[in-house]
Amino acid sequence: MLKRPFLLLLVISGITLNVNAQLFDQSIYARGIMITKDNDTITGYIAIEEGYSGNIKYKINQADKKNQKVDASSINYIKIGYDYFDRVNFEDESELMKRIVEGEISLYKYFYTKNSFSAPTYQNKLPGSAPAIAPFGQTVSNETTEFYLVRGGVATKLKKRKYQEVLKELMSDNQNLNTEIDKLKFKDVMFDYDLKNIISKYNYWFKYTKGK
Repeated sequence: MLKRPFLLLLVISGITLNVNAQLFDQSIYARGIMITKDNDTITGYIAIEEGYSGNIKYKINQADKKNQKVDASSINYIKIGYDYFDRVNFEDESELMKRIVEGEISLYKYFYTKNSFSAPTYQNKLPGSAPAIAPFGQTVSNETTEFYLVRGGVATKLKKRKYQEVLKELMSDNQNLNTEIDKLKFKDVMFDYDLKNIISKYNYWFKYTKGK
C-alpha cells in the first residue's frame, strides 16, 4: 500500500512537470482556425509546426500564458497564416497534410517524426574477454517527408523508384510535361519547387486549355 508522503510526492512532481512544460514552451503561435470531425470550429492561435500529429497546441487569446491541446486525430482542417492542412485518406490511414497545390491534381506534403530503436551494442573490453552488452539500446528520431498526389479523391504516394511513372500516368492527357518530369530528381534540393511547378502547370492547362 502506498504511503501518503509518496502519493504527495507524485502529485507535486506532476504539478512541477506541467508548470515546467508551460514555462519552457518555445512554440511560435499564429492566428488560425481548426475544423473538427464533428464540424466544430476552433479559432485562436495555433502552434506553428511542419506537420500535425499527436496533440496540437493552441491558445484562445494570444496573451494566454497557458496553452490548450486538441488531438490531431479529431481535426479535419487547419488554416494557420498562409498554410492549409487537410485530412488526407490513403490506404487504411488518414493524416493531416500540408496543402502545397490545389486543383485537378492536389499536392500534399506529409511531415512526421519516425522513432526507431537501435539494438543494444556489444563491445569487448579486453582481448580474449567475453563481449559486454550495453544494458539499453537507443531510440533515434528521424524527420520524414512524403509527398502525396490527390486526384478524384484518390491519394497516391510518390515513391523514389516510380515517382516519374506515377506523374506521367496521372497527367497522361498532357504529355508535353513529360520532359520536365524526366528531369525531376527525387533527392535534389529543388525537388519540392520543381514538383510544385509541374503540378501547377498541369492544373492551369487542365482548367484553361483542355477541351478548348
